[in-house]
Amino acid sequence: MQKKLNVRDYNNKQRLLFPASIGDFLPDDHIVHVVDEIVENLDLSSFYDRIPSVGNPSYHPRMMIKVLFYAYMTGTYSSRNIEQKLHTDIGFIYLSGMHKPDFKTISEFRRRFYRELRGMFSQILLTCHRLGMTRLGDFN
Repeated sequence: MQKKLNVRDYNNKQRLLFPASIGDFLPDDHIVHVVDEIVENLDLSSFYDRIPSVGNPSYHPRMMIKVLFYAYMTGTYSSRNIEQKLHTDIGFIYLSGMHKPDFKTISEFRRRFYRELRGMFSQILLTCHRLGMTRLGDFN
């Protein structure tokens, strides 16, 4: 039996009056769909085990990982810039399910789950490589 998680409700597939889904704003081949699908299939038990069972509900780790990975893919590293994009960028809005964690929450999540995130990002990059989505390039 899986323990009940003390997290805020999260559904980035929430239906709206118009359009039917936030994802309808994005083309079918947009990279956010790949990030969404890959993260949906990851085992996040190491994150779930560390969520406090009391206090204010946490943002769902699955949502936070999607947002952070997409941020890094698009060259957005600052917690303040990620927070801003959660208000203005449809890719971020879609992946967050319209949640808007502030920069302190984003920064604290990265700090608190640094070790787990490194492992998750490695898994995501390996999956992208297997799908033929990565290429070698110059890094500055």
